[in-house]
Amino acid sequence: MIDPKEKRKKAKAMESIVKAREDAMMSRRDVEEQLKIPFRTLQAWELGFRQCPEWAELLVVDKLRQIAKQKGMMYFLMASKPGEESGILFASEDRYDVVETANRIWSETGGIAQYSAFYIGYGQVAKNPSGWTLRGSEHYMEKNYIPE
Repeated sequence: MIDPKEKRKKAKAMESIVKAREDAMMSRRDVEEQLKIPFRTLQAWELGFRQCPEWAELLVVDKLRQIAKQKGMMYFLMASKPGEESGILFASEDRYDVVETANRIWSETGGIAQYSAFYIGYGQVAKNPSGWTLRGSEHYMEKNYIPE
């Protein structure tokens, strides 16, 4: 019988590696090429077939976060008002900061009456004098976000 603590620990390691890899917008093949981790090993860790050693998990997650940061990957809040183009209102490396900012802006402005679209996304973002802009094509958008 599998110890429930071991099962949770195994699942947590899998989730942290998957999240870090997805945040870096990398496939398993990309990780194989850049970090020299065999594809099948990474796949077995992520799918829970083998347990990733804790030291390896920490190193892999840290390296993937560095790669995401080097790529300029950030969470962002994008919104548009009726008749206007969408624009990035806020960006941060921390999704929680973006959600908190979205909730604050939504409550301060009247939300649905003010915006025709309100999205949280993740991708390559750059700060320039006129505000935030998306770079490249590597990004995704969550469904229209309506704070609770």
